[in-house]
Amino acid sequence: MDSTVVFSGLVEEDSFALETALLAVADLMTRDVVTIDADRPLADAISLFNERGFRHLVVVDEARVAGVLSDRSALRALVRNPDAQATAVRVAMTKDPITIRPHATVSEAIHLLLTNRINCLPVVVDGGSVSGILTTTDLLRAQFSLQRWLESRGRRLSS
Repeated sequence: MDSTVVFSGLVEEDSFALETALLAVADLMTRDVVTIDADRPLADAISLFNERGFRHLVVVDEARVAGVLSDRSALRALVRNPDAQATAVRVAMTKDPITIRPHATVSEAIHLLLTNRINCLPVVVDGGSVSGILTTTDLLRAQFSLQRWLESRGRRLSS
């Protein structure tokens, strides 16, 4: 079956796929962001990774995004210096991270992640304060929903 006919049938059937594809970052981001102060010891960040099961922490300095600390960056710091647990988070974090606004499109977010080979984007509002975090997991969750919907509609149209 011609793919334009299938797509046309999907659009006529309902607009779910298009609505999902046109979501803004604010619709997919994790709003319950756990932040850590840049001057806290690395040991505190490691405890947060362990307790919460996160892979990224947004690092703040005076309530503004100062960096991102990944579990891998924390591990790297510890491998290089086993006594680094007392070291400030700011030493191991990625400084001046790439951020995105809540109203940005999902395709803009994906472009930033792919182009910069990163796995998360702090979502910031005016003044640089954090309103969320968008991770590759958030995007995969949305893609999974969209893909399942497309597959079920495709099976119905080809029957």
